[in-house]
Amino acid sequence: MAIPSTATRMHMGILFMLCLVFSFCESFSLSVPHLRLRTSGNAFSRYQDAESCPTANAGGCIERCRATPRASMSSLGDHDRMILNLLQLCASTNRGSSASLDQKYDIEAAIAELECASPIERPSVSEALNGEWNLLYSSEAMTRTSPFFWGFRKAVEGVDQPLPVLPTELSEALFAITDGLPFASIGTVMQTVLGAGTNGTKTLESSVQILLRIFDPLVPPQVGYITTTSSFEVESPTSLVLTVQHTAVKRSTWSQLPVIGGLVEGAKFPSRQVFEQVKQGSSEVIMEVSYLSDELRVTRNENGQVFVFGKVSAGVSDTGFN
Repeated sequence: MAIPSTATRMHMGILFMLCLVFSFCESFSLSVPHLRLRTSGNAFSRYQDAESCPTANAGGCIERCRATPRASMSSLGDHDRMILNLLQLCASTNRGSSASLDQKYDIEAAIAELECASPIERPSVSEALNGEWNLLYSSEAMTRTSPFFWGFRKAVEGVDQPLPVLPTELSEALFAITDGLPFASIGTVMQTVLGAGTNGTKTLESSVQILLRIFDPLVPPQVGYITTTSSFEVESPTSLVLTVQHTAVKRSTWSQLPVIGGLVEGAKFPSRQVFEQVKQGSSEVIMEVSYLSDELRVTRNENGQVFVFGKVSAGVSDTGFN
């Protein structure tokens, strides 16, 4: 394998540092999605009030709405029953982060069943894609719902690292390291889609809320939203080509920190430029929309990971950290 040039090594180093900031909180993620499914007249209105979660932490009481007992599903139509079944499974696994192997199999089966009943046949050109979408389930670490990481995998594909205790591929080795670092947890994970189904500019913004906690009596918790903006075009009736454009930290308390605060808030990392300099074409990734309705969206990436999102305007909300 050819030795990377000095410029390429420098850009890979920059990518490493950004990934370190972006994803180092997964193994300590304590947030539980709080689903308030309140749309009247369909399955989403049949949810009980939230109960206090026994895993509440110092960040505030984390709550989760629990679905009605399965016995009551007999009164629902087949489609609503499939949706409720999937939502129950997602809500019991902290968006997938605490899912056992058996639970993952059950969720994959529920997703596959629902994908065969998508009410929108051409989801990639549907205006129903537009709006704010809340993450309900991720088959891998929640930060990896961001297209930034899909592009990162492509950029360093085929690059190995020498340490035998870590995965061979550089990207997976980096994720293994960052997933185990302490002091942080994940709050709200959202995607905002604009311009779908129109001839205008089409964008997808992925946002992950990060809460840093070291020692609350001395250092107040620090909160920020790491966002990646991508443009997209239609590739087929069920798939989109996303071009990762830039990544930034927004609405953060980190801006109040001395020295680094001014450098962090609002600064845009040129993800597309760096990806392309590391490997041409790596800033473009495919997102398959395998299920779409006015309330729910299921997407898959090129690596086979699957993600379930609920539309905020349909009553699916995640309070994250109070």
